[in-house]
Amino acid sequence: ILSPDLIKWYSKSKQTKNSGPMLEIFQSQKDQTAVIHFFIKKDDSEGAEFYYLGPAEIVEDTIMDEMATEIDGGKTHSIVSMHLRLRYSIELSLYHYLIA
Repeated sequence: ILSPDLIKWYSKSKQTKNSGPMLEIFQSQKDQTAVIHFFIKKDDSEGAEFYYLGPAEIVEDTIMDEMATEIDGGKTHSIVSMHLRLRYSIELSLYHYLIA
């Protein structure tokens, strides 16, 4: 979480900006044919509860191809990162809980 209304999001592994699933997401945002609904979980150790943060839009100039290394195997995979701007800011008490 970068701020109460801005999230840095990562794709699943083995994706690039030009991968089919990513292109579909980008196109649906441009065409306004789909809405991204954002859910977040603070940590697996805190249970199975997710928090719904509402609809979000991609901040286009933040889309980047990156490489990520697996923690256990050391393999490196391509991923896509981007910022998502939430339509509604996270309520401040929830925001502080999530970033703590």
